[in-house]
Amino acid sequence: MLESVRLPAGARSSRHAPKGGVALAGLVALFTLYATTIGLLGLVVWVLLVIARWKMFQKAGEAGWKSIIPVYSTYVSFKICWGTAPFWALVAMAAFAGAFTGTIAPVDYPMLGVLVALLYCAIAVVGLVMLYKTSLAFGHGIGMALALLFFPNVATLVLGFGSSRYVGPQA
Repeated sequence: MLESVRLPAGARSSRHAPKGGVALAGLVALFTLYATTIGLLGLVVWVLLVIARWKMFQKAGEAGWKSIIPVYSTYVSFKICWGTAPFWALVAMAAFAGAFTGTIAPVDYPMLGVLVALLYCAIAVVGLVMLYKTSLAFGHGIGMALALLFFPNVATLVLGFGSSRYVGPQA
C-alpha cells in the first residue's frame, strides 16, 4: 500500500538522499587526525631541539637551563662561540635599525634609509659569522656552518647529541 504512494515531482525519498553529512564527518575526522599527528610530531621535534641545545650548552661548560631563556640564550651562545662584544654590537645595530624602520619617510632623509638597509645587511653578516663561529667552536668547519644555515634543526641535533666536542671560540 505504501509503495503506491507517489511523491510530488522533484521530491526524493529519504532512502535516495545523499549521504553528505557522513562524508563531511569523515573528512573532519581525517583532518583532525592529520592535524593532531602533525602537531604531536612538531612537539616531539621541538622537545628534541630544546634537549639538543641544552646539551650543546653543557658541552661548552654552561648550565643547560640557559639555553631556554630567549635573549639570554643568544647572549650565552655568543659568549660560547665568539665573545660578548659582537652580541652587544648586534643589539645596538638592531635597536638603531628598528628605531628608524618605518618612522621617517625615505623622501625626507634618503641617507637614513640607506643606513638602515646597511645595518640590516650587517646584522645578517653577523648572523652568518656566528654560524661559522659555532661550527668552529664545536670542532667542525665550513660544512657544519652550511648545515647550520640550510638545515639548522638537523645540525643542532648533530651538535647536541653527536660526538662533537666543544673546543672553545676559534679566531
